Amino acid sequence: SGHLTDANTNADLAAVPLEISSSPTQTFQTVTNNNGVYNLELPVNTYTVTAATFGYYEETRTNVAILEDATTTLNLALAPMPSAKVSGYASDSQTGWPLYARIHITAPDFDTTVFSDPVTGYYSATLIQNIAFDFAVSAVSNGYVADNLSLTPTTASTSQDFLLDPNLIACSAPGYVFNSTLCEVYADGLAVGVVLDANTDLGINNATVTDGSGHTVTTFATPADPNEANGFYILGLSAGTHGLTATYNTYGPDSHPVMINAGAITRQDFSLPSARLVPSATVLQADLTINASLDLPLTISNTGSTTATFDLGAVNVSASSPTPGKYFIPTRRISPSHTNDTNAYWAFTYQPTPTGKIPAGQVLHTYNPGLTGLWGLGLNSLSGELWVGSISINGGSEELRQFQLDGSPTGKSIDISSASGLFSADLTFDPFNNRLWQVDVGGSDCIYALSPATLQVTGERICPMIGASQRGLAYDLTTDTFYLGSWNDGSIHHIDRQGNLLDSKNVNVNISGLAFNPMTHHIFALSNASKGFDVYVLDVDNDYTVLGGFDIPGLGDYAQAGMDIDCAGNLWIVDQDSGLIIQAASGETGICSWNETSSSWLSASPLTGSVPAGESQEITFTFDSSGKIPGSYQSQVRVDTDTPYGAFYISARMIVNQADYGVSVTPEVDALGGNPAQSIVYYLDVTNNGSNPDTYDVSIANNWLTEAPVTIGPLDSLKTETVAVTVTVPTGALPGDWDVANLTLTSQHDSGVSDSVDLTTTANTYFSVSLSPAQAAAFAVPGETASYMLLVLNTGNITDTYDISVADANWVVNAPLSVGPLVAGDSAYIVVNVEVPLAAQPGDFDIANLTVTSQGNGTSASTSALTTSFAEFKLYLPLVMR
Repeated sequence: SGHLTDANTNADLAAVPLEISSSPTQTFQTVTNNNGVYNLELPVNTYTVTAATFGYYEETRTNVAILEDATTTLNLALAPMPSAKVSGYASDSQTGWPLYARIHITAPDFDTTVFSDPVTGYYSATLIQNIAFDFAVSAVSNGYVADNLSLTPTTASTSQDFLLDPNLIACSAPGYVFNSTLCEVYADGLAVGVVLDANTDLGINNATVTDGSGHTVTTFATPADPNEANGFYILGLSAGTHGLTATYNTYGPDSHPVMINAGAITRQDFSLPSARLVPSATVLQADLTINASLDLPLTISNTGSTTATFDLGAVNVSASSPTPGKYFIPTRRISPSHTNDTNAYWAFTYQPTPTGKIPAGQVLHTYNPGLTGLWGLGLNSLSGELWVGSISINGGSEELRQFQLDGSPTGKSIDISSASGLFSADLTFDPFNNRLWQVDVGGSDCIYALSPATLQVTGERICPMIGASQRGLAYDLTTDTFYLGSWNDGSIHHIDRQGNLLDSKNVNVNISGLAFNPMTHHIFALSNASKGFDVYVLDVDNDYTVLGGFDIPGLGDYAQAGMDIDCAGNLWIVDQDSGLIIQAASGETGICSWNETSSSWLSASPLTGSVPAGESQEITFTFDSSGKIPGSYQSQVRVDTDTPYGAFYISARMIVNQADYGVSVTPEVDALGGNPAQSIVYYLDVTNNGSNPDTYDVSIANNWLTEAPVTIGPLDSLKTETVAVTVTVPTGALPGDWDVANLTLTSQHDSGVSDSVDLTTTANTYFSVSLSPAQAAAFAVPGETASYMLLVLNTGNITDTYDISVADANWVVNAPLSVGPLVAGDSAYIVVNVEVPLAAQPGDFDIANLTVTSQGNGTSASTSALTTSFAEFKLYLPLVMR
């Protein structure tokens, strides 16, 4: 055993591998723990001990004797290698603009990422001299070709700049646009910055920043950059002053004038106003005798800057109560090169915390879903169906597929390829918003939402700043929050809907799946390991104390890959090695009792309302114990709001029924193509899947002209109405131009109930030509030529060349064989000569039909009729009389 330290600072050195060998054929390995300590039992012998880790010189001790029944202590101090500061600038190779770039630097046993400054393009990294580092440089905005470089710094300071080439094929870099068929720079400079929540100063992803003149971008997350908030944008603009406006969903807009200088980057941040409802109390308690009643007031205050609405409902369960503000700083439990693996095989030595065995884990059912690359599982507690993940990194299909609990496939699936990074891990279900949420591994490291109703990734993301790639995920409906966990740090992380870290705890479990029982406030943690239990049970209300664990018979080592729990208390687990889904007993029941109601003893007034900015609304809660036996009826009131912060909870007794409204929108097709100026009609089936009649307001987010009803309904419960939506392709649309019209239907009774659909319309390749004039006439004498000048106009939307042909002519017609190529909207004149034959007689004429035909589409043509006539002349001589 021993202790490894830094020779200069005496600091503990964690995660340092040691090799202990007595001969070439007898070698042992171990690794230091977080305190730099190692322990290893060895046979009696004499050994050579070598400790080596990145950034330090290797340290070796020979003739280390291990004696019988004795402990040999060997402490080592490793000398750090000399450091090197590598710095420079990232720029656009064509414009010279500074670039906001991601610089990924790797070497054997080393992996780090730094970011350049978005305004100056400057970056710096502290590395080690005389070691070869691989630099992979990519623009944060995308749209550029990544640059790769191997660099070995040999001095304390090294300069290295990076020039990134724009991807002229994709043409998606900020400030670039397709002009006809070429990708060209349209901007003189860039505006960059973040869009923040004015109430919280947190970044807002997917917000829109526009100059009002057709230049619009969407903000994105920057979870890996510690120096920038989420909600970042980059917008190319011409030189001069522009009025920029940022908007997002229920937030109000924020506008600022921005001065753009040629070749420079200008930073402008935005702060979006919104409503924010805060209750005067989160707990209401009435101590009553039998058949008594009591009114308790509660005030909801709007501390934001816009009007907010609220809607009260009930959840028959008490709120979980983890220790707030208690954080565990994640420590590395795995090599950087394995942080995004699909199992925990390469995790550092795992010693699970000893705990007792819980009588659970009996396998009730297994089935083979017929999918490869299994990872992740979520259960829709409203409909009782499983969603099973298949990931491409393990040979799967990048989808979620739906099954009944008996293993029968429903035929429904969701494509997750657009949302996942390296792969998508565990899932959980939010029954209030009918959303599945899934962990993104190796991409944004966010969790993203999917709609079981529309079978689509919704675009909603929550991006916590945890600092370690996560695997397990569970939704806590008692607080409208989420729990995440991973074998990378062996911890539970508790976050809200804005991604704020509420609390965290190291539970020392190789977490690969999580499930939450809202009635007991217990977390079930699936462990991806070869030792310890397969499942551990944690008490959220008692600082995540491990209550015990149990095994799942037949579940192999490192095979655990996602877990959820059904209403009966059965766990559903993915075995990624066997390809099976396992149903096993959890030892707990009544998981969905939160959704059960009994006779009403609690009422509130008003149930809904609006609160202007800076004002308050008092709500009266009436507790009535009539007919109740002595006991506690602890429950919660869920307050849904139209603010960005979602719902909040008031602890109370029993339940107030939440209005049951619902809507689903299903298009017959969601993507069509059309010619310029053509109107495309989509048909949508709108279903009221609530229990009450409802009418729905229709809102449209689009760029192309889109026409739809303003409202739909009223619709009775479970009734469907088919509506038509018309999208018109712009006259000047080029081939491949497209637009997504997002239609959102919102319940008029409950503004928190909505469904949306994206309709993607693409401009077709359109070949068309016009020849003018359509008719022309000319005269010439025999032996002479009549000339015509005709205009050929490309009325299509793509560059084209036209063949020229002549029909029905008896006289000789001289015309070019073709004209072009002509870009869309361009024109050219052609000259056509018709020869009048010498034998022509007065009054003779000939009609030549000249046709220009598209080479791109032979059915697209235009004709001009050319009528040439004999020109008759009379000669008059003067009569002279003498």
